[in-house]
Amino acid sequence: MTQLKAVLLDAGNTLIHVDHEFILERLAAEGVSADEEDYAVARRYAHAAVARILGSDDPGTDETRIRAWFIALVARLGLPLHRVPAVGDDIRKRHEEGLLWVRAEPGTRELLEGLRAAGLRLAVVSNADGRVDRYLETAGLADCFEFVLDSGVVGIEKPDPRIFQLACERLGMSPDEVVYVGDSYEVDVVGARAAGIEAILLVDEPRDGVACISAITELPNALGLTAVSDSDHDR
Repeated sequence: MTQLKAVLLDAGNTLIHVDHEFILERLAAEGVSADEEDYAVARRYAHAAVARILGSDDPGTDETRIRAWFIALVARLGLPLHRVPAVGDDIRKRHEEGLLWVRAEPGTRELLEGLRAAGLRLAVVSNADGRVDRYLETAGLADCFEFVLDSGVVGIEKPDPRIFQLACERLGMSPDEVVYVGDSYEVDVVGARAAGIEAILLVDEPRDGVACISAITELPNALGLTAVSDSDHDR
């Protein structure tokens, strides 16, 4: 087996997440009472809605899928349909300000530092709007990566294998020396495998035929790097 030398990671819903406190506060202003547990349930519902879109005859684009994700999210949280456009405008404004995708799960930076300490090179491959490097910087993660390939910059969107191939070229590595971590089977796993890269899927429920983790902090164990995980836990 070829030795693993690098880890490529997705950004949205893998490394960085929506500022759910902003979403809940905005919904509270609409009279919608919801807490973090409600948000977690709605988030899973929104993910499932996007998965159905990806499995349909019209998977759309990353932009249309994100819009569908947000609509499913706020509807599940109890926002009346006639208020979705107004709330959507405020969410979109927050995104335009670069302040929406800014939250990293606790332990994410420590995880990345541990992977680097284990000798692994790290980079990001993301479908985004050309600003994912800015989002990562706001989340305090940008300096953990050698480079970021943003589909909005390079003009190639996952699952097109060319964006993964470009990452391998930037690393100077063959696909079998790299693993990819993302949250969408149809976009991340399918695209990575088409480029000859094995993938790890970040999902709430395990899926057959692919290695799965339920939290980004489980990644060291999935890579067989238990020593990294243990050292981070003891910090």
